[in-house]
Amino acid sequence: MNRSIGIERVFNLGEYKSLRVSDHANDIPEELVVNKEFMDNLRYLQLVEIEKTYYTYVGLSKSLLGESDDEKLNILNEISTNVYSKLLELYENTKNKKGE
Repeated sequence: MNRSIGIERVFNLGEYKSLRVSDHANDIPEELVVNKEFMDNLRYLQLVEIEKTYYTYVGLSKSLLGESDDEKLNILNEISTNVYSKLLELYENTKNKKGE
């Protein structure tokens, strides 16, 4: 039976604001679930990825300080479009490699 694990962390941003970040791994095969070393490393990786997400958020927030709301939206739209394009490119490359 496949299993799932998840981790969630809430970061206090001050002034009654918080950032909730979570990570879930689903459909982990039973033979990996019973491997303590594998699961410990997977949990550690999840924790590290959550920390990276927090610091990415902090950096992005700081880079937008002083910008108007319209300019913030333009910057975020540009970032979103670039990331989406990169994901699409990676997907297409993966799909093409399978077809070879």
